This record gives sequence, structure tokens and C-alpha cells, in this order.
Amino acid sequence: MKRVFFAVMAGVLMMTPSFAQYYDNDPIGTVYEYEMSNSLIGSFSVIQTLESVEGNTLRFKVLSDVPGVQDKVEMTNSIVMDGQSIIQTNETAIENIKSSLGAIGKDGDAALEGNTGVIPLNGQVGDTFELSDYTATLNAMGMDVVVSEKASKNEIVREEEVTTPAGTFQCFVVERVSKTQVQAAGVDQTIDTTQHYWVVPGKGVVKMVQTAAGQTFTTELVKITRP
Repeated sequence: MKRVFFAVMAGVLMMTPSFAQYYDNDPIGTVYEYEMSNSLIGSFSVIQTLESVEGNTLRFKVLSDVPGVQDKVEMTNSIVMDGQSIIQTNETAIENIKSSLGAIGKDGDAALEGNTGVIPLNGQVGDTFELSDYTATLNAMGMDVVVSEKASKNEIVREEEVTTPAGTFQCFVVERVSKTQVQAAGVDQTIDTTQHYWVVPGKGVVKMVQTAAGQTFTTELVKITRP
């Protein structure tokens, strides 16, 4: 069961946290500290260090205090920020999934067909954006895991000021609604997910709230340290 848990978490949860990123043309070596919290597992840190910027592709080294894992989990996170949106391309999504598996000591392979959607960096209330519609296949730990997500909403729903430990930001709020099907070890489960992103126009995400399978996970930007 533990193997299934890690594989499913890699396939489902490692897609969306990659979107939770703030970037203000910061120099290489800038550290962004986020905190993720949940009523059952408590809170833990996710520290992303900017390693490279190649065109619109940003690559981060990520250190996380994952519940149930003794040592910090180290992985990579690559995203595309083109000034108008945050994009998880098929290539970066596969790279991130493999990295998350490797971080828990489980080598594996992954493939992805379709698209993972976008998080807008600019827009107005009522604007709608590309919907995620993809199938990811993981082969790891001696089993196959298939994760399919199809979104039904990706829209700016309001504007508001939000305060996190990193400061107070004027944001617009993006609501994403999707249905995810997970097949692993003979289990076929459908998960309804709602995500809200607080986006600073042109700069990125400072807060994310994700509700899935009756559980709510909150991610907030805690601190930015520039070299």
C-alpha cells in the first residue's frame, strides 16, 4: 500500500504544485520558501532554489520535509513562464515526475499525452483559459500507474488582497476544477479536485488551496531570499 501511495502522490500531486511558483526576474540562487499544510499531516516546508533560466524555462532545486520520510526529499522542478502564463509542458511534467520518484529512491519511467493546462499571469475577472486534459503513465516499483485528469474550469473568478508570511499582495484568483482518475494495483479511483491560485499579475503564485478526496492542502509563500 505504501508503494501505491507514493506512486499515486507522484502522479497526482507533483503536477499541480509545480504551478505554485513566484518569479520576479530574480537572480540565480534566489530561494523561495513555501509552506504546505493539511489538517491531518500538519505543515511542512517546500524550499525552491532557482538554478537556471534558459529562455522562458526556469529550473529549481526543491527540498521538502515530506511527512513520513526521515530525510529531506530533494528533487527538481522545471516550469515555463512566458510573461502571460505558467506552463507545465509535457517534457517538464515528465522530468518532475521522474524526479519525485527518484527522490524517494524509486527509479521509474513516465510518459504523458495531452496537456496539463496553464495558470494565467495576466487577465481580468471572467477570463477563461486552456483546460488540462492529459493521461500520465508511470512504471515504477514493479507496477503501472495511470493518472488521467480532465479539467472543466480554469477561470479568473475574483480580485483580492492576500497576506502570506512573505507579505501582502494584490492578486487575482484562478479557480481550476478537474476530475482525476487513478488506476494502480487493481484499484480504480476517481478524485474530484478544486484548486484556487492567488496570482500576482506577471509574477506568479503566492498562495494555493487544493481540495481533493475530502482533504484540503494549503500552500503559501513564506519568504524570498535573494543572493
